[in-house]
Amino acid sequence: AWYHLGAMQQANEMDLQAIPALFQAVRLDPANSAAWLLLAASCVNETCIPDALDALAGWLRTRGLNVQARDTNALLRMTEDLPRPDGEVAQALSILYSLAGDGEAAIRSLQ
Repeated sequence: AWYHLGAMQQANEMDLQAIPALFQAVRLDPANSAAWLLLAASCVNETCIPDALDALAGWLRTRGLNVQARDTNALLRMTEDLPRPDGEVAQALSILYSLAGDGEAAIRSLQ
């Protein structure tokens, strides 16, 4: 329920309301990779960069990578090593490229 509430808030461009719902979703289910990505995107949209990096690290942990990094480049390198056909990987790369200031790569990752 928390995930769906956060997803609907984000879809309605209400990221400030989505963030607490998505935090609650990942607190209750740390394996919810979709919630981690939505949380990262909402945090980026609200310029909460440390929280966005933590959310991306949480998403990488759902992929079996033990990540504590708050370094955009380190997270980007780890994500780039994951299989690409996965839509979540494309989303994560888009967020990370945006954080790194490479808008063109962010768009390419979603194509």
